[in-house]
Amino acid sequence: MPESSRRSPRQVVLNRDCPSVPTPNRQASQSDPGLARPVSVAEASSQYRGEWVLMRVTGTDGETHEAQGTVLAHSTARNEISKAVRRAHKSEPTVRLYVFPGGMQRLYGDTLRAALADGATKEPYANARW
Repeated sequence: MPESSRRSPRQVVLNRDCPSVPTPNRQASQSDPGLARPVSVAEASSQYRGEWVLMRVTGTDGETHEAQGTVLAHSTARNEISKAVRRAHKSEPTVRLYVFPGGMQRLYGDTLRAALADGATKEPYANARW
């Protein structure tokens, strides 16, 4: 990856198309074309693995009840996401937001049962309390 395209670890990427999270003047933000499209939490989590994600919730999935919406910002620095949350609530007090770490994996139904069965057969239980 070329040096010029790498983000510094403290840089937050904001969705410039979203009026509720204005780009801060003091920080050089980049526009990310994937931010404006509505996504599920699972999609955003897999896309921004290892980063904090701020999502505006616009609805839920009828089957899994998982939140869906648009990604407003993502960053490796949690405090930058907290600042974006404050800006969003300041400009639109009733906005519904969801902050989560990228890389989460939620399992449902048969996939969850298979993962639990697989985990139960791997290692004997060890109490981690010292």
